[in-house]
Amino acid sequence: MKLNLITVAILLLIALGSSASAQTSTQKLTPDQAKEEQAYTIGVQAAIWGRPFYDYVFTNSHGAESGAVYINYFRKFDKLKTAADRYVVTPNNVTIDAYCNGDLSIEPLVVKIPKLETKRWYIIQVGNMYDEVVRNLGGYKGEEPGLFFITGPDYNGP
Repeated sequence: MKLNLITVAILLLIALGSSASAQTSTQKLTPDQAKEEQAYTIGVQAAIWGRPFYDYVFTNSHGAESGAVYINYFRKFDKLKTAADRYVVTPNNVTIDAYCNGDLSIEPLVVKIPKLETKRWYIIQVGNMYDEVVRNLGGYKGEEPGLFFITGPDYNGP
């Protein structure tokens, strides 16, 4: 409920800002009006920029409360999900999932993909705090094992 209200508030701010801009684009603004318009625009941009971080913190805390995943902990589920599961985000109920919430600000993580006995599809999606997939590991590679070193954007080391 809380997330939906924030989304509505941001969309309302954008709509109000665009109508305010349309009204003032043909008139000359006083210095005080220009400062108010600039402050409003910066506020809307900050809300849009900060929203993914709020969602990330909200989702992670609820995921930890429900026992789904913790920071720097890899959790592999052993059965398909049902409507009774409360792990915040459950993409589907036809695959067995595993989750890891890695904090790369302290040190990199190493992901080991073991040798698979049979050719099968698998994928490891690596995402960021904007909920964007930045890299996919795996695919239809069959018995191709490997160690993958996952670092943050500012990593500088061996």
